[in-house]
Parts: sequence; C-alpha cells; structure tokens
Amino acid sequence: MKIFNKKYVSIIAGSALLLIILFGGYDLKISGYLYDPDSLLGIFLAGYGSYPIMLASSVAGIMLINSREKPDNFRLYYGILVIVISYIYLIKSPMDHMEGYPLYISGIVATILTFGSCYVTDKLTKDCDKHDLLKYSLIILVFAISELAIINLIKYSWPRMRYRTLVNTSEDYYRMWYQYGGDIRKRLLEIPLEEFKSFPSLHTANATAIFFLLPLSMAVPKLNTYRQAFHILIPVWIFITGVSRIVMGAHFFSDVLWGFTISYLLFALSCYLVRKRMPDIKENE
Repeated sequence: MKIFNKKYVSIIAGSALLLIILFGGYDLKISGYLYDPDSLLGIFLAGYGSYPIMLASSVAGIMLINSREKPDNFRLYYGILVIVISYIYLIKSPMDHMEGYPLYISGIVATILTFGSCYVTDKLTKDCDKHDLLKYSLIILVFAISELAIINLIKYSWPRMRYRTLVNTSEDYYRMWYQYGGDIRKRLLEIPLEEFKSFPSLHTANATAIFFLLPLSMAVPKLNTYRQAFHILIPVWIFITGVSRIVMGAHFFSDVLWGFTISYLLFALSCYLVRKRMPDIKENE
C-alpha cells in the first residue's frame, strides 16, 4: 500500500503538520466563520461520520474468522467479539451525538450496515488466500484498537473547551491546542467534562479509518477494480466529516487536523508492524 510507505507518510503527515503550524493560530476565526449548529449535514455526520472505525472492525472480524486454515476457536470467538462490540457502538454513536434520535432507528441502521457488511465481506473472502486475510485483518484491528485508545487518552488528559461552549461562556477560556486547559476545567466544574474534549477530533480520527478499504481491496482481488473509487471516497469522507465537526462547534481546525494526522500515522504504523511480522505483504499497490 503505497500511501502508507515512508515517502507518502512524510508527505501527507508533513503537510497536515504544516497546515497546523500555519493556520492553527486562526482556530477561533475559522470556527466563527463556519459555526452553524443547525446544519443538517453537520448533525447527520455527528451521528454517522465516525462509522468507518466500527465498520472496519466488523469487516476485519469476518476476515479473521475466514482466515482459519482449520477449526480455530480463538479466531472465531475473537472475530465474533469484535463484530458484537462494533455493532453496539454503531447503535450508540448516533444516539450520543444526535439529540432525541430514536433507538429503534439507530438499531435498524446499525443492523443493516453491520450484517450487510459482514455478509458481503464473508461472500467476497470465502475463497481468498487465508494468510492474506489474516494479515490485512490484523492491520485493521491493530489500528482500530490503538487509535481508540490513544485518541481517548489524549482527550481525557489534555482538556480543551469546545467552540460551542466557548461562544456561550467567554473567549477568555480559549486555549491553543498546545496549551493545557486543565486550569479552565477546574474553574468551570459545572460544565460537563464532555465539553472539554475538543482536542483532538475523535470523529475525524474514526473517519480516517475508512482507509480500511485499501487493505480490504488487497485481500480481495475482486475489489481491485474499485480501488480508484476508494482513493476518491477516502479523502472526501475524511474531509466532509472533519469540516462538519468545525461547523458543529465540536472541534477547532487544529483538532481536526490532529485527529486525522494521529489516525493516519497509526494506520501506517500498523501496516509497518504487521509487515515486519509478515514480510510478504505487497508494497507496490
């Protein structure tokens, strides 16, 4: 996967960091210009923009199950566990971010997407090379686990007030992404902790998990013809999800770029680690 080799990692991550350096100081102005909490697209992506991380996990779970050369209860049970956890998250996410969103609608959507993606993946991977399925499923799972753990750890340990809360309090509480906001948090204990989780953007990081389409297309030869379409869909989904988080006042410009950068680097690192253990992964795609 060329996009995760050293050259592309340097270019993509370097470009994102350069944008943070150049425009991070304009966070307030950018948010003020884009802020529209009533945006229908913003509301929709608040609930569904982060879906790729769990759809990727569900797909990886099926790939892991189908990678068994012989009856292997560990891979079977682990694959099922991943799918179940993903399914629960898919139900919960829209309800957490879309006020008044009905449980039954969230459940129906999650059921269709989870079982639909699992069914299609199962059909596509039945006759694929089992060693390839194991390799690419591990890339996705290593990435998903590390991304969720690291992004949430940063969010809890580095408080930054969200823009939507800032506009209802005072701009004096604004902090740059590199400034620790724990002092503000201690002074405003009446404000929910959730409103101090601006940095970095978990939605954008989770949206970046849509990169899973590339390992999937490499494990499944039938999907090779769709690879160009994937290369268009991936940046478009990440971009609109990231922008939507600024529009909703949930994150600043720098939060979004950091969410993408951390997630992308973790995907590249996952590829490297799995490639090191299983060195016959192709690098020319």
